[in-house]
Amino acid sequence: MLQKINQNLEVLFILSVLFYWISTSYFLNPVAITLMILGVIVLLKRFKVLAVVVGVIYLIINAYMVLALMSEFRAFSEINSKAILMLGVGGVFIAINIYICLRLIINNIPNKGKGGQIA
Repeated sequence: MLQKINQNLEVLFILSVLFYWISTSYFLNPVAITLMILGVIVLLKRFKVLAVVVGVIYLIINAYMVLALMSEFRAFSEINSKAILMLGVGGVFIAINIYICLRLIINNIPNKGKGGQIA
């Protein structure tokens, strides 16, 4: 099962972007549209360099999302069930995204050395 997931990281990336796009409730989200187009290009054409670039860009976006999640959590005056739910769902979503980013980067780095395969 995990091997199939690692082989279809582009599909997971597209699903993650789709979840983000739906969660924003803003149809003309330029970030989501751009990421979706790049994800489809990577899925269909299998450009390794583009996959690494998309992974790095998405990793930077997720680093920003960690800061946004921490900021929203600090905005709660008391820790209640809504704060814990937001922290749990947001933390899991960001953790999955970071996993996808890192696997996209690691799986698509060209390996020309004799040291063996990276992934």
